Amino acid sequence: MGNEKYPLHKAAEDDNVAEVQRLVNAGADVNLTAVNGSAPLHVAAFYGQAKTITALAEAGANVHLVDKNDYTPLDVATINGHTEAIAALAKAGTNANRADKHGWTSLHVGALHKRAEAINALVKAGANVNQTNNHGNTPLHVAVATGHLKTIIALVNVGVDVNIRTKNDETAADIAEHLYGKESEVTKFLREQEKR
Repeated sequence: MGNEKYPLHKAAEDDNVAEVQRLVNAGADVNLTAVNGSAPLHVAAFYGQAKTITALAEAGANVHLVDKNDYTPLDVATINGHTEAIAALAKAGTNANRADKHGWTSLHVGALHKRAEAINALVKAGANVNQTNNHGNTPLHVAVATGHLKTIIALVNVGVDVNIRTKNDETAADIAEHLYGKESEVTKFLREQEKR
């Protein structure tokens, strides 16, 4: 990630908790952002460094800080499928339902990036599976757009409401049928869920 210019970022990348603590004790700014807007916590989340996340949070790192892409450390951990990092961020007090200017939460981001493994961790962190974005899309609608059945199943298994309609008055099954056809595996699965 090019963190050589930023010692605390580099220590976070390397999961070097002792170096993180040494730098913090020497006065390093735990919320210093690099050129791309990433703070050390973003770097630790990117690499899935749960122990470093805990050390940075204990040193006062802002778990809600956003980078230039409007991603929080939770979003970054989610994109990369790091469930232990998600859990560490939850324990540090992150808001699992924080939405960006488009209404996207970490669950929406995880659905877009086909991170089925992150779904359970986000729900355990308090994420609302039925939260809609500015277009009325739940994370399920986003997952359907990717066609990733494993993520769709993960969302259904944590209790997403398959009957929520978008602002275009479409259920997830309607979107699947439009994108993949009536006989697709995704459409059939969602139509079956609608009957339950």
